[in-house]
Amino acid sequence: MKSSKEIEKYEIEPHLEEEMLTLLKKDEAVLRQIRLFRLSKGEVKANIGPLLDYQEDLSFCQNCPGLDSCKKMTPGLRLSLEIDDQRNLRRLYDPCEKELLRRKTALGYLHRDIPLEYDIYSLKNADKSPSRNQVINAMVSALKKGESRFLYIYGKKKLGKTYLLSCFGNDFIHLHEDLGGCVYFGDAEDCFVTLKRLGFKGEKEVESLLYDLKNCPLLLLDDFSSLSLNRYLVEDYLLPILSYRKEKKLLTAFAGKKSIEEFLEANKRGLTPSLREELEAFLKTSCRSFELDGVDFYS
Repeated sequence: MKSSKEIEKYEIEPHLEEEMLTLLKKDEAVLRQIRLFRLSKGEVKANIGPLLDYQEDLSFCQNCPGLDSCKKMTPGLRLSLEIDDQRNLRRLYDPCEKELLRRKTALGYLHRDIPLEYDIYSLKNADKSPSRNQVINAMVSALKKGESRFLYIYGKKKLGKTYLLSCFGNDFIHLHEDLGGCVYFGDAEDCFVTLKRLGFKGEKEVESLLYDLKNCPLLLLDDFSSLSLNRYLVEDYLLPILSYRKEKKLLTAFAGKKSIEEFLEANKRGLTPSLREELEAFLKTSCRSFELDGVDFYS
């Protein structure tokens, strides 16, 4: 490998045909590749395909819209070049920085019910609105100062509740890389239906799931207010899990369409008055509650 100074000293042959340089001569990154590999006029002609592909790939990356909107034929991969013994340029593909970050983030989840593209989201660049800013500030305080161990976010559809939980989870993982799999991100209904099913059958897996829900450093329960409550679920699972997490000061966040009051009112037939009051008292005293409002971010 030549040093950068040696590469800069190498001059491209002045008689290279003008038509071959039309798309390349103004691109410093491509010219550095030509200097690096010391390509002659004939070799530039022979390798014009890989050079143009390299230029196009750089253009995509310089104007990156994010992994979920990547327009490349090979999304999440970055093209580099190497030269073989016959002086032919070969295309090499490796994960780009954002893809590497996505993979790193994925390893931090014990479980998740969100699309892979959510792995690149962060509170640092989250879409802002007045009500969102309150949630973002609370999440940042929870991450950095350990404040507000329980957060409850509610509002109508498509205001970004799942998105904000994803940002929270991803940033937690990046702050606590030493913890490995540390975040459980689940759909609340699916999560507790699974617990009930395993519990009724007496299967050993229920203990493993209970352990994760109780002990994971960050628990994120999405669509929580759609949960159908009954005495068995609340007494055997929901309250024990949440009470344990509160005692151990473990971060927990919920998202749903209904407020705490609306959620409990919708479930009043499934609970005795005393149990409903107990759950209401727990949620209201434990959670900082935030209502998202405003326009649909995803329409």
